[in-house]
Amino acid sequence: MTIGLTVVAILALLAALYFAWRLRARGAQAIGSTGGVAEPTDARTGAVPTRYDRWMSRVFEGSLDFWGENWADLSATPQYAAWARLAQDRGATADVQYYMKRSLLSELIYAAGGVERELSRLGVALADVQRFADEALARHPVKPEEWPTHGRHISNPSMRDASYSFANLLTWARSVQERVERPYKPGSSERVGLLPALASGQIHDSVQAAFDVLKDSLKESRFLSNYALHAGAVPGGGTPRAEILPDGRILARVPDPPTDHVLSWDAFEFTQDRDMLTYGNGLMATIETFVNQVLDAFEANRPTRAGPLPSPSSRP
Repeated sequence: MTIGLTVVAILALLAALYFAWRLRARGAQAIGSTGGVAEPTDARTGAVPTRYDRWMSRVFEGSLDFWGENWADLSATPQYAAWARLAQDRGATADVQYYMKRSLLSELIYAAGGVERELSRLGVALADVQRFADEALARHPVKPEEWPTHGRHISNPSMRDASYSFANLLTWARSVQERVERPYKPGSSERVGLLPALASGQIHDSVQAAFDVLKDSLKESRFLSNYALHAGAVPGGGTPRAEILPDGRILARVPDPPTDHVLSWDAFEFTQDRDMLTYGNGLMATIETFVNQVLDAFEANRPTRAGPLPSPSSRP
């Protein structure tokens, strides 16, 4: 009798662990979406999944990063020796290459999720700035023909939040690129990241082609992120502020596209009336296209022994 109850308890525990894993794998903790385009609703929960949720669902449901055929042999690389020493120090028993490759795809998606998160925060902050501007104009209306020649500007805590979120968005976009490929160490010719770890052939070529487009698209944002990381706020020049246009709309300006490293905010030009939210949405669209292409490549190269892909629960 005691043995029977013990077996039942063990089976119940295993079932609970399985369903907990499935809940985590499916990205059950949706936190909302970004961008203004209607997103599909998860029929099971009624929540609107984020891009991050949908991407990770594809990875888990398809076991996309599981199959050894898609990964290169890294045992002869300098980084392998470093990983082997770390594994030995930690008493790890699994193959060293498992540790080297186990999170490459999910960490790329995490960085892309960072872009999404900061874009959402940027939108919320700028909406609050707009409300503040509307209230200010209601209290002190100015006719368009009487608009000051130097313009009108607004600076409040929400505009500061927007400035921080914009800088963070640029940094996460840069992280996406560097998690695909970067030098092993400063000055090293060895490359690490998702792309160098992929096996030669179709999957590598597909990701490489998508990455080439991404790198070209992110050139400008890297100049801006370098400046934000090392020199000052974008667009700079003191307290973050937005311009109030004569029609009442706010414009949180982004500089014209820089073509080289920026030493000072004085080098920025503002002739194209670019704004933070539009710029952020464009950057998010670029990142989203790239991540979907990477996942498409993994799905297309899922080995025959893995069987067909499961029916998707939610797809972009």
